[in-house]
Amino acid sequence: MIKVFDKTDRLFSLIGKHAPVSFTELLRLSGLNKATLSQILKSMVELNWLERNSDGRFRIGSKILILAESKCVNTEMRDSCVTIAKELNQELNELAVVAVFSEGERRLIARIESDQLVQVNESVCSTPESMFNTATGLVLLSGLDEKSRIIFAERHGLKNLLLKSEERLAQILRDGYCRIIMGKNDSMRLAVGVYRDSGKIAAAIGFSAPCYRFKPNTAQAVEILNKYAKQISSRLQ
Repeated sequence: MIKVFDKTDRLFSLIGKHAPVSFTELLRLSGLNKATLSQILKSMVELNWLERNSDGRFRIGSKILILAESKCVNTEMRDSCVTIAKELNQELNELAVVAVFSEGERRLIARIESDQLVQVNESVCSTPESMFNTATGLVLLSGLDEKSRIIFAERHGLKNLLLKSEERLAQILRDGYCRIIMGKNDSMRLAVGVYRDSGKIAAAIGFSAPCYRFKPNTAQAVEILNKYAKQISSRLQ
């Protein structure tokens, strides 16, 4: 093994275990000499593999965390999402959308409108703001742990928006759905999570419809969405 890779791997392990950790502590724990440690840490920070706090302590960087926490959408899941979204569209004859949070971004799997399927390749991500102004985006955001939310927000300069949304995200987790009213109660966007066995949200499925169709019975609309969300979940097992 190339020596610098071995040393870098050792530092990753130490920082992952002891973070946030100071240079002095890493010097003691790693057994590296001061010059070598300084050079490797500098490169790791420049690559966003590590981040350095205001007090000089090191922690694993956003680039590594995003790669570790994100999973590319596999073919089986994509096909399942497209099939179920099409069935949802056929039942309601309204815009149906399935989205995932992959590689640190919200990505559309399917968008079906007016009985016409438009499949969106998951390599094309939505705008970062869509995590806050769409029902599927807010559901996906509510399913992220605190660290992942902060990483996403800081990466796109949306930390203030995240802080303003914390109460709403907590409400979404309590209710099990997200509803956004558009215009003067003209239309609504509604979404629920698609859950894995682990309890983590794998995707969000939602639709847009005139408010009068489900007013005041939002529960009926949530029930319809949960029916299709469970069908996607069952195909992920």
